[in-house]
Amino acid sequence: MRYKTKIFFWLFTLGFLNHFSQKKSIDSILVVLDKTKDSLKCVYLRSYIESETDNSIWPAYNEKLKKLAEDGIKTKDQKMRVFYLEVFSDAITNEGFLKQQSGKFSQALADYRRSLEIKFDIHDRKGISSNLVNIGYIYYGAADYSKAAYYYKKGLKIEEEINDKEGASISLVNLANVFIRQGDTLKFMELINKALRYREEIKDERGIASCYNSLSTTEAERKHFDKALAYCFKALQIFQKLNNKDGLGNTYINIGSIYKEKGELDTALKYYNVALKINKEIKDNRSVSLSLVFSGQIYDAKGDALEALKLFKEANSFAKLSGEAREIKMTSEAIYLFHKKMGHKDEAERAFQIYSKMKDSVERKVEIKLDDGPNDSLLLKKIEGEMEVANQSPIKEEDNDIGFLMIVSGIILAGAVAGYLTLKKRK
Repeated sequence: MRYKTKIFFWLFTLGFLNHFSQKKSIDSILVVLDKTKDSLKCVYLRSYIESETDNSIWPAYNEKLKKLAEDGIKTKDQKMRVFYLEVFSDAITNEGFLKQQSGKFSQALADYRRSLEIKFDIHDRKGISSNLVNIGYIYYGAADYSKAAYYYKKGLKIEEEINDKEGASISLVNLANVFIRQGDTLKFMELINKALRYREEIKDERGIASCYNSLSTTEAERKHFDKALAYCFKALQIFQKLNNKDGLGNTYINIGSIYKEKGELDTALKYYNVALKINKEIKDNRSVSLSLVFSGQIYDAKGDALEALKLFKEANSFAKLSGEAREIKMTSEAIYLFHKKMGHKDEAERAFQIYSKMKDSVERKVEIKLDDGPNDSLLLKKIEGEMEVANQSPIKEEDNDIGFLMIVSGIILAGAVAGYLTLKKRK
């Protein structure tokens, strides 16, 4: 009976914690928890980190989480050591996400690889699949779609085997984006709709909204603007309910782009400006660059050359901060075409050189290799042989305290979906 009461109490308080998004709230809770077990602090911190979307807030708590786990690993209790290794590797993955957001792709890749090694060692199949997907996203950002698809498929295979519908839905969306880059719209829609079914089954509102956004893009490309807007506003309603700022920012960009395609430029600009404000607030440099370059195109079409050029240059700066090859190429091309149209021969030539370099990089694929570390061969063998990894961690459920922590942690991580990246944060 004591165990059931404890489960009810912790599930209630964890649900309560998920409604906090301000620094003061989590600090107050940590003060209350100061004399509790470090393992329970880890559970709280993981829950908070996954629910917080502001990149200026959660990293400090990830550092606390990592330190707690690093100290906990020293325990002689093997079962607790496995738990702390899981938490420690999750914190490393979170660090990788932050570095990736800052355009430090090589460092992010190293973090994902390090976390993946730990996940293999503790037989954490869910953690293995998450890091495989994260590595795939690195290659996707570098425009190396064949390698991206390799890692996405490996992650998806594990997720479907362990019935991780949430993780599988993310991998399906990632694979769909590879196909749409190759111009295969039908395959894209097939995979997105399969992901949507998974997300509806598990009542993942954030994931459902992300799928609506993806479907809106395809409908817009088909010139089905009413259908596209309908999907966007359904997504917007969900993101507003969840107060999910990165989802809101991306949705407003999509709505603006649809109105831009319809020729309703003032309406499009209004939505781009809303998106820009949100994306600057959450420091999403890639989305900031998109908001700016699309706004610049509108000013250019309206004949305001000075404002257009200003926005193109600002967009290019944010694209470089994001490190995303495609966005750097897009913004460089916008600057080049502007100078060419205005007859600025010297400026156009300089801009063309930058644009050509980025275009070549994207088309050649930016190489981020996994064979430059001492353990890469072993790691790749493990990836190829992941079917041999045990379906479960060796923790037994009858060990109440640690067993419960593992169960609760699974519940927390199962709610951490925002899109393409797993763990922190799936965008």
